Amino acid sequence: GGAGPHDGGDRRPVLPPAGHGRLRSRAIRRAGRIRGVPQPLPRQRRTGDGRVGDPHHPAAGDRPGAFRGQNMSAGVVIDLDGVVYRGATAIPGAAEALAALEAAGYDLHFVTNNSARTPEVVAERINSIAGFPARASQVVTSSLVAASMIEEGPVLFMGESGLEAAIRGAGFETTEDPRTARTVVVGLDRHLSYERATRAADAARNGARLIVTNRDPTFPIENGAWQPGAGACAALV
Repeated sequence: GGAGPHDGGDRRPVLPPAGHGRLRSRAIRRAGRIRGVPQPLPRQRRTGDGRVGDPHHPAAGDRPGAFRGQNMSAGVVIDLDGVVYRGATAIPGAAEALAALEAAGYDLHFVTNNSARTPEVVAERINSIAGFPARASQVVTSSLVAASMIEEGPVLFMGESGLEAAIRGAGFETTEDPRTARTVVVGLDRHLSYERATRAADAARNGARLIVTNRDPTFPIENGAWQPGAGACAALV
């Protein structure tokens, strides 16, 4: 007897309305520009058969050419865990593929939802593990994106050095006092303690805005194993 899916009846929204709850995840979906993060090219109609050719002299059927206007260069966004390396082991062929893309004229951007490390450390890992000379300016971490969402300090964070550096780099003061914190940011914390989780949970209950770098419960390491991720840490809060 209820309204059908196409009859114009009232429907429950897929996402909660603004202000409902405090948990903010998948920070990359937030509108607005993020300092230091390459912005996407304008959306255009996709054409071509998916072949990849010379990025500077694309043929009519080359798909990358469909996304670029005049004076625009093509970019490739590359995940890290399980794509370039797995733990401290390089993915076979990753370095060769990266070098080939760069030689073809593509701008490479490395993205990771691992919040534990700074872009400088991530770039060094790409270099030392995969053998590709990445630069910190090419790296975007979930810590940088989460920090771009902070609107008010002081900030109580539960995470590692990469998260702390991103928060301070965004100009916000940090605190360990849940009574004064106006924002709580939770990321991967491999030094997690019950006391740290308690402070973060207390701050959130006191009304601080809660931001989570990502909700993945696990992440891959060597030998096909998995370790608890930021989502597992956030579940405590």
